[in-house]
Amino acid sequence: MGTPPIRLHDTYYHDNFLYVLAHVERLYASFLTPFETGFLSDFRALSISAQCLYIRMANRKGRFFRPAKLIYPEIKNTVTAWQELHKNGFISSPVVNDEWDALDLVRLFTVSELKEVLKSVGVEAKQAKREELILLLFETFTLPKMRDKLLALEEVVEMAKLEQLEMIRLFFFGHPWGDMSQFVIRDIGNAKFETYDEELFKPQFRSYDEVSQLFDLHQQYRALKKAMLVEDEALIDEAVSALTYVPENLSPVAESIVKKFIMRTGKWYEQNKFLERAAITYSRHSLPESRERLVRVLIGLGKKDDAKEVLQRIAAEPETHSEWLFASDQLVKLSGKKQVLTTTKVMKEAPELMVPKPDGSLNIEEHVLITLREQGFEGAHTENYIWRSLFGLVFWEELYSQERALIHQPLQRVPLDLQDRRYLKSRYQAFEHFLSVFESKQQLQEKVHVTMQAKENIVNPWVGWHPDLAAHMEALFRHLSLEQLKEISLEMARNPLENGTGLPDLFVWNSNDYHFWEVKSPTDHLSAHQVFWINFMKEHGVKVEVLRIVYN
Repeated sequence: MGTPPIRLHDTYYHDNFLYVLAHVERLYASFLTPFETGFLSDFRALSISAQCLYIRMANRKGRFFRPAKLIYPEIKNTVTAWQELHKNGFISSPVVNDEWDALDLVRLFTVSELKEVLKSVGVEAKQAKREELILLLFETFTLPKMRDKLLALEEVVEMAKLEQLEMIRLFFFGHPWGDMSQFVIRDIGNAKFETYDEELFKPQFRSYDEVSQLFDLHQQYRALKKAMLVEDEALIDEAVSALTYVPENLSPVAESIVKKFIMRTGKWYEQNKFLERAAITYSRHSLPESRERLVRVLIGLGKKDDAKEVLQRIAAEPETHSEWLFASDQLVKLSGKKQVLTTTKVMKEAPELMVPKPDGSLNIEEHVLITLREQGFEGAHTENYIWRSLFGLVFWEELYSQERALIHQPLQRVPLDLQDRRYLKSRYQAFEHFLSVFESKQQLQEKVHVTMQAKENIVNPWVGWHPDLAAHMEALFRHLSLEQLKEISLEMARNPLENGTGLPDLFVWNSNDYHFWEVKSPTDHLSAHQVFWINFMKEHGVKVEVLRIVYN
């Protein structure tokens, strides 16, 4: 018999929300403004029923709701709760300012209800689907008239204080897309999180300005996405111009939003042949992805000297394996020298293996494993998992120690400082020092074994809790030297979030030998990360090759 499911009490979500409020107050009391503290005091003044109803709305999508459809058994008097929320400014009558608001409102109603609205003005749409009905509504009514027609069907309310709520979520989760469902995943046992000391959580934000900047960036990105949906060039230019200044020292979360903003806009300009605008957009920040696109656009514009200058900056200080390979190959191309590209060279030198063509029941890696097992090898499709798991198990305490890592809330999967380029160098030095303590392979293997037992199934994005993880680790330690295990772990430690991809697909072994294989089908290509790791492993004496597949 399996473990019985965990049943949460009726107002579990209320407990979690109150925890969020208290946590934000405790960490950020010194610079919360009346905007946030007013929300906290107003919310706490509500009855429990009204609080629960507001949280129920906050945990759903959208901001418009039909009260008649929101019935919860734990909220005994919903009518009174709705009245209390309205009286205290937590809900209001719906306001429809633009087409997006109207679309959010329309989504509340069924197909038959939308047909009824159209029929009331003589528009028959018996066979129309939802998308067609929405178009007809926009063609038939002005926005105010559409609002009035829909509200005549049934009462609708608009959730208020959304900006305050979003700021509270931002303070707690550290990013604008925080999701309360993470509490549920933990509470019902679907995910097991590391245990932290509440008193040792560290604030993610150092000032209110930092939070405000992040909030504004998120709002600007939302405006951009809306403009992209309707492909309105003027709105897109307006959204881009709103991003007037992008400081280099961004927080990791702000940087991720800027990255999405720049890449999404730049690619749209490229696709629509606005290459000059694309180049300006990509040059707004020195993100690795934007630097690569900037080079390609400059070459497309015929500005090879400018492209070369960017490439030389990348080559001098590459931030990722992809950047390193891209800069190396592109500089060769621009020099005019005849030289085989790195990826092409590696593929040409790779041995071949003939296997049956996959029929859908097995993937290509599984076919290769069958062939290698016939040759006397054990093996597994380990890819990134085995090396990421080694890294996560060896450095677990270094990763999650609250004395060293920036952990700001109990549901955090990745320490914040590992997402921040500003801290990577100092964190690498700490990893290096920690690993230097292990003087034998046996010591390191014992460390991995103890950590596996103590932390079994706890969420760690580097560790894959595969049923055969222990056996794979045992094989890894049997065949590789201490120096090899250390060097690969330390290379990953230079940038743990970036450097954990591109590792070989297969790990095979027998009593005397082992090999790592990067499997490539006839139509597959090597990535920059894969080329880097193959070269790096070879430099340290690891048996690794690309295996080119030929179908028989």
